[in-house]
Amino acid sequence: MINEDILKDAHIKKPEKDLNWEDFENLAEKVDHYIVQNDSKEDLYAISLGPGGKEGLFMDAELLTLAKERPFVESGEVFSDKELLNSWTFFIEMYKKYGIKEEESLEYEAFYQGKIPLRISQGHELDFIYNKKGGEEILGTKIKDFDFSISPIPVFSENDELANIDVNMSNIAISTSSRKKDTALKVIEYAMSKSYAEHMIKTDRKSFEGNFVTYYDKDTLNSYEHKYPGIDIEKVFYFGSTGPYNGYAFQKESDYALFHELCRKYFPLILDGDLSVEEGLRKIKHDHIKGSKGD
Repeated sequence: MINEDILKDAHIKKPEKDLNWEDFENLAEKVDHYIVQNDSKEDLYAISLGPGGKEGLFMDAELLTLAKERPFVESGEVFSDKELLNSWTFFIEMYKKYGIKEEESLEYEAFYQGKIPLRISQGHELDFIYNKKGGEEILGTKIKDFDFSISPIPVFSENDELANIDVNMSNIAISTSSRKKDTALKVIEYAMSKSYAEHMIKTDRKSFEGNFVTYYDKDTLNSYEHKYPGIDIEKVFYFGSTGPYNGYAFQKESDYALFHELCRKYFPLILDGDLSVEEGLRKIKHDHIKGSKGD
């Protein structure tokens, strides 16, 4: 999501094509230069990668780097160590240079108050823009009027299929001992149907705690375009062939939960310089192997 007014004030040309992460960083550098050169703009920050602050970055980096083809497997290998190390280093260094520095910060608020021009946003935030009154009630702050545009999440230049979209939906499982498997399967079948998709698009509810329904075709895309005018729905909502991580690579939900909490534990230490990215990754792997074995 781009605050076009800030770019205009900074005399920075609005991107005319979809960005890769290198483009995104170059744009952040230009905005940062504008902030440094203008004392009156010192309350601005160049980028927001997610919820905000040191507490939030671990989750954002997790979603941005764990693609389906790169699983965290039972042996403790976080896809390719070198590949993950490079990705985490890239996002952490970019955050240090251009992101909000507070321990905890609500970057939702900062963006909608007009203080951040470039934000990696989640789907539910569209309701803040298209339903300002409701968004202000949720955020607890006034939403500033500004021109904005929405583009697909940046891709990695070496593999433009890695869109890394946050699907963010709860697991759905049917117990092997269930006496009503047929009924449960019918519920899942309905959740993946066109009629369910059309119903959910017409309401303000999200599907299974996620952002967008699974089923889509020309009719549902048109319905979304009517709800959120000005967005290339197919390109922004359903872009790319991969998701944030391969859930099947975790043999148990507890294994993923452990990985998630270890990232939460070690990312602030990395950001404070108490650990290098390489040392933090090594500790996450070590503790994950130990914890998943029940030691």
